[in-house]
Amino acid sequence: MANLASRLFDEARSGQVLITESVYAKVDHLAEVERIGDFSLKEFPKPVPVLKVVALKEGASILPSASSDAFLTWRQGCGAARTASRGWNRHR
Repeated sequence: MANLASRLFDEARSGQVLITESVYAKVDHLAEVERIGDFSLKEFPKPVPVLKVVALKEGASILPSASSDAFLTWRQGCGAARTASRGWNRHR
């Protein structure tokens, strides 16, 4: 997962947040996305369907409380992947 997050970060334009369908499945209640295509990424044998986050849904919290199930979904779904990314750490 971390390698995929890093590849997506490298593909993103300034200000873009790119995610996979599996991450979106965990945060669909938080974000509106736009499918931007299938990307051929190094070390991945098949093209990866990629989505661009275009907005947070009304009432969505970026960081749910640590005691909620949503926090665990967020941490496993996108937080852990982005934190492990080379690019995320490089641009902090």
